[in-house]
Amino acid sequence: MAKITILGTGSWACALGFVLNCNDNEVLFWGRNAEQINSINRGKSVHLRGFEFVKKVRATDSLKDAADFSENILIALPSHAILDVLTRLSEHIDSPKKFINASKGLEPKSLMRISEVVFETIKVDYVKAYVLLTGPSHAEEVVRKDITVITSVSYNEEAAKEIQELFATDFFRVYTNTDLKGGELCGAMKNAMAIGAGILDGQGFGDNAKAAFIIRSVSEMMKLGEKMGIEKSTLIGLAGMGDAIVTCISKFSRNRNTGELIGKGYSIDEAIKAQGMVVEGIPAIRSFYRLSKEYCVKMPIIEELYLVIYGAKDFKHSVNDLMTRGLKAE
Repeated sequence: MAKITILGTGSWACALGFVLNCNDNEVLFWGRNAEQINSINRGKSVHLRGFEFVKKVRATDSLKDAADFSENILIALPSHAILDVLTRLSEHIDSPKKFINASKGLEPKSLMRISEVVFETIKVDYVKAYVLLTGPSHAEEVVRKDITVITSVSYNEEAAKEIQELFATDFFRVYTNTDLKGGELCGAMKNAMAIGAGILDGQGFGDNAKAAFIIRSVSEMMKLGEKMGIEKSTLIGLAGMGDAIVTCISKFSRNRNTGELIGKGYSIDEAIKAQGMVVEGIPAIRSFYRLSKEYCVKMPIIEELYLVIYGAKDFKHSVNDLMTRGLKAE
């Protein structure tokens, strides 16, 4: 049995808390939303209907209590909120902590990976280890105990194995990986890809188009990854292609669902509001557009998505421009 603090009270935070709960671990959630906190203290989740924790868990809005509760801090927050929360949390940390990140995104202003945000905000002596949990997974299926397979990623292989053992169950299998940069970047870009996949669905395109979109988007991810020093095995593994596939096709993917509404003619704000949760893919499109320019990598799909979301370009024009580009070898 271990104690784990979870920063976040959303659906993914609750799903991971459920897995830890199944393994007899003691969990304390931290959040700012009173309704979500009260729901967790009743053993339920606002976003996961019909769900109940198997054993008692607690939730608080006190960062001091969150810091004092455990040496294990699991981050399950929207990427844009992590810098602020960790900056405030750091004021209450006075002993080494293990940080486990389950958020998939980049800090939108600086383009820092979440590991970089942790080391930017927490004193070096107080970061005992940093591990990323990533891979094809939706909260709704995890809490039904549907088979889920993810990966625990850290430069410190022993730390990755420790988290692997902490989360592993007969329905939640965990592999390990040491390509941390690759895991973080893949987890962020798949959200951007899912917006485009959803727009295709909303526009009425078929399976041929969706398959082509996914694989050509992965190709762009691999080109950027090569420039940034990411291992190919990560790109074609659970953290890369695995997560991209599930996020682009699943009915549970809020990013895909947002894209579908945009494809049907909803405004971006309307499509995001309809999800009732943070949609990481929208800012991720801008982040990867900026990275493509910074690393001088041609990413035509990301560029067209950027023009659609931030330049009000008609998606049909973007599809035509992509389909009529100069012919080339794969």
